Amino acid sequence: MNRLIAGEIVDIRQVAQEYEFREYPKWVKLADGKPFLVHDAEEENAAIGEKEEKRGPGRPRKEAQ
Repeated sequence: MNRLIAGEIVDIRQVAQEYEFREYPKWVKLADGKPFLVHDAEEENAAIGEKEEKRGPGRPRKEAQ
């Protein structure tokens, strides 16, 4: 895919940066339903509490013996 950049035809794939996922900052919902912007995991835990592990239907986990 070519684009005209600064008077030159350039392949856009050569100048585009790779996508890098960043979890924070992100919006979370507080207990009262209001949105709140957090910047790291510590802020998120303070705002909404520790995350509970969500498990889907299936076998119960075996307890360590």
